[in-house]
Parts: sequence; C-alpha cells; structure tokens
Amino acid sequence: MAVFTQADHADAAPWLRDNYGIELTGELEPITEGIENSNYRFTAADGARYIFTVIEVWDEELAGWCVRLARHLHDRGEPVPRPLRNRLRDGPLGVFAAKPAVVVDFVDGAWLPAPDASQCGLAGGAIARLHRAAADFAPLLPNPRGAAWRRETAAELRPSLPAADQELLDAALARDEALQASGLPRGACHCDLFRNNFLWRDGAIAGVIDFYFAGEDFLLFDLAVAAIDWTMDEDGAVDGPRLAALLAAYRAGRAPDAAEAAAFGDALVAGALRFWLSRLLDVARPRDAYALQPHDPVVFRRRLARCLADRERLAAALLNG
Repeated sequence: MAVFTQADHADAAPWLRDNYGIELTGELEPITEGIENSNYRFTAADGARYIFTVIEVWDEELAGWCVRLARHLHDRGEPVPRPLRNRLRDGPLGVFAAKPAVVVDFVDGAWLPAPDASQCGLAGGAIARLHRAAADFAPLLPNPRGAAWRRETAAELRPSLPAADQELLDAALARDEALQASGLPRGACHCDLFRNNFLWRDGAIAGVIDFYFAGEDFLLFDLAVAAIDWTMDEDGAVDGPRLAALLAAYRAGRAPDAAEAAAFGDALVAGALRFWLSRLLDVARPRDAYALQPHDPVVFRRRLARCLADRERLAAALLNG
C-alpha cells in the first residue's frame, strides 16, 4: 500500500520494543499497493512476521474502533489477522509519529485477481460468517464513508463534474436516500470487501484484511460492495455464475429477508457511488506519498451507471439466486 509516513529501523525498533515487546533486527519493507495508509512488512528477531500500519485517515477513536472490531472477529475464530495488544495502552492501538498505528500478524497468502464462481461462493459464505460474528460487537460507530459522507462529498464535487456526470450523481443520490429510509438490518461492517482484501492459500481463505474503513451500516452494503468488485467487469457487466455463487453462499449463512432483497439494487448503487466519489476525491485532492497510485474513477462511474440501469434485475438475483 502507499507509504505516507516514512519509518526506518532507527524509528521503529524502539517503538516496537516498547509498545509490543517485539525485537526488530532487520529493516521494514514498505508495501506500496493501496492508497490510504502506510504499511510495512517485517520479521522479528524470533522469526515471527508482522504488518506494521500507520493509520493516516482517522483519529484515534475511529482507528481504535476498526482495530477492536478486527480483534473481536479474530477472537471469534474468523480468518482475520490478530492485532497485537499494546503494552503501554488499553487495547491494540499505539501512536507512531503522532498518528494511530497497529501491528498485526502477517498472513501468508495472495489475493485472487480473477476468482471463479466457486471462489466467489467461498467469499460469500465468509461475509455471512463475519456478519454473524460481529453481531454482538459494541459500541458501534457509523460507516465513515456512509450516506452522510456521500452527500457531503457529492455536494463538494458536483460543480466540477460534466453535466452527464451530474445527472448520474443526482440519480444515484436519490436511490441512496431511498435506501437510508428502508430500515433494513444494520451492524458492524467491513465496508471495503474487495478481492484484494481476501488473502488465499491452498484454495482457502487465509485472511480477511484491511478493516480501516469499517463502520456500522446496512449489512446489505457489505454484500453489495463485494458483488460489485467480485462479479462485475470494468464496464459494469455482471458475471452471472459468479454473482449467483456469491449470493447463494451468503444466503446459506445469513438469509436476507424480502425487504433486503428488494433493496439490493439500491445497495449496489450506494456501493458503486461510494467508490466513484472516493476515487474522484483522490484525483481532486492529491496526497503526497511514496508510490501512491490513485485508482481511475471511470471504472466505478461505469459500474454505477450499470447498477442504476439494472437495479431491479440485480435485486431479484438476491432473492431468487
């Protein structure tokens, strides 16, 4: 992932020793994929491998909540890397360079750029299990990229968009507003269940990572984000077998009711809107970081347009398979 906060052995070794009891003998290895936080891979003196993350985007309250959710899920037996407990503070979070920071166990695995239907099914089942395991997690904090953020960001960006994009934005916001009034089941959600946040090893899910955009939202939002990234191509065309497998496995683990199924099309619109807006914002407000590679907003614009056009048919897919 991108590196905004530079850290070397001289900075990190005493911090890791004091905060987590870890002896660092070698160098930190920057991880240059991604665009939000600063991430380093390292091996401790005892051979254990870890990921050190400086959380760039949130204050201690929200960062701590995200990390506690990950720890809760790990403790429930879900394949979520264990955040280590900080020896100097209450919980896993520390402070490095005046920013929230955390150390988690390294997961040996790789993400799948082109999952097949069976792998989409495994992901759908995993999402249902995460939702069940998080059902008793409290207190809850709102999705930081939820409906309020989408409205505010849309208002900021709208004047700079061409007329066709403004029309698309307005249509998406109307569906998002309808979704917010639906009263559907809510809970702690990952909110960013892209393919690259699932690590695989030997044909199984080895780890679900990167909870740093987690928050309370409709459970359907998590499923919608996954459906977009796992089953749509860059033009928004849906791979039917992959979508069917994802949804069937989720239903087997947590059965959405008829109201949720009816709203699935709007949840897809909200998910596509969230990532279109964030990518537009990354272009409008570039951040200075080593190896930063912002995503192209055009992909999610196409996906959003397709979700709006096909939302009734896509909603039927959740109910009927």
